[in-house]
Amino acid sequence: EDNWENEAFCLKVLCEDEKGWHVCETLFTIKMNENMKSMIKGCSAYLARMYAILRQSAVTLNCFDGPVGFKFTSWVDQHALDNVNFLDSYLALRTKLVEDEKAAKFLSQLHRCHLPTGKVYWLCNKHSSGPRITHLSTEVTTRNEVGRVYYEEDVKLKEVLGHSDVYKQKKKAKSPSAGIVLPK
Repeated sequence: EDNWENEAFCLKVLCEDEKGWHVCETLFTIKMNENMKSMIKGCSAYLARMYAILRQSAVTLNCFDGPVGFKFTSWVDQHALDNVNFLDSYLALRTKLVEDEKAAKFLSQLHRCHLPTGKVYWLCNKHSSGPRITHLSTEVTTRNEVGRVYYEEDVKLKEVLGHSDVYKQKKKAKSPSAGIVLPK
């Protein structure tokens, strides 16, 4: 039968290495039930976008093969139209995983890293151990906390900037874009 709800499911995480993303080794197996189906529905905006990207990559997923996989991804795509907020969708999935004690080993495969280029990526153990790569906090925040300072390094940077005369002057200075008048 082509019923995707009877299939075995797993989640995979991707290392965002600059030389190319790759799937990490450990999978997180999930059992489909009404709660899980509801959670997937709530995360459908994120999943649909990731599936669209991964279809164009070398990453192979079972949900891209056969009629059952097609029905599942079509179901996700359909529900993504109802839940268009990508960030909320991502945070819902991430929060659900962080709250699940069984997912700890699975999630520990990735580290939130600040690269020498200034970019912040999620990297596996191998790629996060490079020179001049800084491991950052992986604390989860909620939508209501957006705009607040979350990480210890952010607090320290704010303290240092608060004592800088140059920073204070630049903050008080009029923005150069304030005088620009756009045509109507």
